Amino acid sequence: TLSHLMAKTRTKGGDLPAGKRRRTSIRLKMAPPAVGAHISASKSPKTREQHAAIAIVNITHVYNDELFFDAAAAAASTVTTVSPMVIKSIKNTRLGETGLRDAVYTELLRQKITFPKSAHSKGRGVTKRKNFKKSKVYSETNLSSLLAEFETTYWKNGQTAGGMERLMQGLPVTTSSKPDATVIVESDSDTPDTNGKKNMELIFGEFKNNIKYSITDSVNQCALYLYALLFWLRSRRGLKVEAVYGFTFCGRKCEGHGQGTYSVSLIKISPPQKLNEQLKVEVFMKQGGLDDHTPLLLLVNFLKHGKRWEHACDVPGADPIPNERCISALFTLPTALWTDTGDRQLVLNGTMSIVFRVTKAGLEDLFANHFNEFEDKRGGAAMQLMVQELENNNDMYYVKIRSTDTCMIKHPLQDMKGAEDVILEDDDLRFTYCLPVYGDASCCIIIMRNRGDMSHLKKNAFESLDSLRSAFRGIMGTALRLCPRLTHCDVLPHNFVFESNHNHLHLVDIDEGVSEMELVYQRELVYDGEDDWLTAISYPNAVREDKERYTKVQLMASFLILALLNHAEVGAVAELRVEAEKVGELLHRMDIGRKPFPFVKQMGVMVMIDSLYDKLNALVGYENESNAESLSL
Repeated sequence: TLSHLMAKTRTKGGDLPAGKRRRTSIRLKMAPPAVGAHISASKSPKTREQHAAIAIVNITHVYNDELFFDAAAAAASTVTTVSPMVIKSIKNTRLGETGLRDAVYTELLRQKITFPKSAHSKGRGVTKRKNFKKSKVYSETNLSSLLAEFETTYWKNGQTAGGMERLMQGLPVTTSSKPDATVIVESDSDTPDTNGKKNMELIFGEFKNNIKYSITDSVNQCALYLYALLFWLRSRRGLKVEAVYGFTFCGRKCEGHGQGTYSVSLIKISPPQKLNEQLKVEVFMKQGGLDDHTPLLLLVNFLKHGKRWEHACDVPGADPIPNERCISALFTLPTALWTDTGDRQLVLNGTMSIVFRVTKAGLEDLFANHFNEFEDKRGGAAMQLMVQELENNNDMYYVKIRSTDTCMIKHPLQDMKGAEDVILEDDDLRFTYCLPVYGDASCCIIIMRNRGDMSHLKKNAFESLDSLRSAFRGIMGTALRLCPRLTHCDVLPHNFVFESNHNHLHLVDIDEGVSEMELVYQRELVYDGEDDWLTAISYPNAVREDKERYTKVQLMASFLILALLNHAEVGAVAELRVEAEKVGELLHRMDIGRKPFPFVKQMGVMVMIDSLYDKLNALVGYENESNAESLSL
């Protein structure tokens, strides 16, 4: 990633006003999340651009509670009674979701259930009917603040809420979402935590009591919070957690209850055990009449005696992996593959896609031992056969696995498959993607040759400006030939690899591009006053409806980043930066403005972009080289 890379350059001042100096460094930031890939767990799951959310697609309903209870522990001290007040609240036709939640919260406190400090509000209850006692009021807190509070309370070196929000970048669920209830429970392990105390764990819950919501809606929302919890534990804390738990409480007003019943659902979410599996959500639901205490007692006993986080190792929480290996891909990477071997190394990338660097033997081992039977049996068998037919030499390959769970779309490979003819016509891409790709409804597998490394991000990686210009022509050619059939959307240096012995840059991750029928994703950019112009041209939201211009603006940003990393800002590079800053400042204003620019002004910005790209073209010499190749043919 580019999160901490600094590019130090000297400037001559350019066209800046007298007494004002241009910054002599550029801070390159991590790729921001796509707005279209962010899902709010606080609402019926929809992405912000109203795509159908499919984060939770593998739900199994079970018909006994064995998944959620250790029989011996539960039998030791089962709760059999609840207070009359909470039963009256469950029957109350006037209570909404909040009132029902507060009544159950009050009962759980009476049952010695623990909640975060932030949950305890000083306000009085909302129940006002005669003969009803006042409920205590539960105070909701957003996800990032809850996780930060848990860390600082129970773990050493905990994050602040702001730090937690940054830490959770890459998670498709918004960290501003607020779970309806968060419970703190004791681990079932006897091993103390890092402070020498009993290990504590989190359980998330959702409450619903409105005709607009069904039991399925409540399960989906709770599952999204558990999705975030599992991501945090595995990807950000390096813990080999194999299951986390949650619950829902649906009152009499929910769809399907017919005013005469209520229900409690217990939820377990587990990561995949094989590379082509999905996240697994298992649900046990107990429904009862309004005088039936059984569903409520199920919840109380689960919170007091139910199963806790499951760990892959013998000692829960022990020996987490090093921080530098805590990457987003661990979320769905089977725990058996967290440790590298001589033939297989996990690539420490910044996305949720799983990428390995492998030998031929490593590839064969993955297909033999770490995939289930493929949905497309013929396609999977064909890929396995082609792997076996690869030459048995010392070549290294890269294998990338994308799933519906992590990219939020069904058929993750469909856009790349739709542009297969374009890829086959490009010599560089055809050599990189050495085997036909495999894809089904929930998973895709892409095998690539090793084309280089990330050494282009080091200072002075190129011998001269001419060397950079020559290498960059390959990136321009690939990106523009793909557009608009498969617009890459992220043509920036973290998606290049450098073949230094041939002075060649190659564009990778084209499988994450979008087809000509789709919009480029809007990015959730953070403008902090430092090089905002560069942020704006790196992801030019304002021109995302024009795929070719979007790509050209990103090419300008990429060339400037590499030029400033490798060469003093002089001559044509300095002139290009001055013009790029002007365009970037306008794109920044267009992105943050509440009202769109007038049409004439928008067209003026487009003209500036085209003029700036012409200057890049003249500096790099891409079109001249392309024209020469055409004439030679």
